[in-house]
Amino acid sequence: MADENFDEYLAKLEELGLSPYEAKAYLGLIRGGEITAIQVSEISGVPKTRVYDVLMTLERKGFCQSHPGKVTKYLAISPEIALKGYLETMKQQLTETINRRVSTANFLMEKLKDIGGQYVRDTPAAEYVWVLKDPNAIAASYADTARAAVSEIITLEKAPYAPSEVQYFATFEALEKGVKVRSIYQSDPESLNPKIIQLVKILHRKGGDIRFIENVPSKFALFDEKEVWLALEDPLSFRHDFVALVIKHLGAVRPFKELFERLYADAIPYEQMEKLF
Repeated sequence: MADENFDEYLAKLEELGLSPYEAKAYLGLIRGGEITAIQVSEISGVPKTRVYDVLMTLERKGFCQSHPGKVTKYLAISPEIALKGYLETMKQQLTETINRRVSTANFLMEKLKDIGGQYVRDTPAAEYVWVLKDPNAIAASYADTARAAVSEIITLEKAPYAPSEVQYFATFEALEKGVKVRSIYQSDPESLNPKIIQLVKILHRKGGDIRFIENVPSKFALFDEKEVWLALEDPLSFRHDFVALVIKHLGAVRPFKELFERLYADAIPYEQMEKLF
């Protein structure tokens, strides 16, 4: 696909939320017209072993249609229709997600306030639940929390990643002073950009316990089983901006720890995935 603007189009489609293979396949369909999956693979560079599931995903997202026959062919939906529909769906999903999680947080604040000790009952909610929106403030505060950890840091990571070296370096410092660090990442190599791969490799070399699973349900970090940082995508941003919901409450932290342990038990160790990087 020779086009001097190809890389720019690819990057913009990925910025909207398509995977690299999905973006390449869609551009291939635009270029090729009504074509077979094998032709999509040849035009776009998407591996033949992946092109069928990529096309199924594109069809589900509204970027193409399949025409059954002796050989199934695929045709791109026009960018104007596909992108408008995709953005509307994304807006709805993100709005539903943030509303659901805000509702959950409000529920927890109301229901958990009476199960702790006297100190917790007498503490205003604003003192144990807060939201950080500025990326620099999130990175700096996260780093301070990681450096203050004394026993364990556990994280559940998923794309889209917004890796901050400040946060990772603070985690490296925690490892060096004996804090146990365990992290679970999404196993799809496409989701791991070069920067995050480099940081994960360093984390492993310094003693971090890294594992992988196919489907990561949420994105959070726990510190000493006392504090949880929950990453929420900003529904008003299409640049994968995040806000951080921070909760210092044992009742709120416990379910996240239990979820992590269930996923960790079945996750793939770093050593079995290293060859894919």
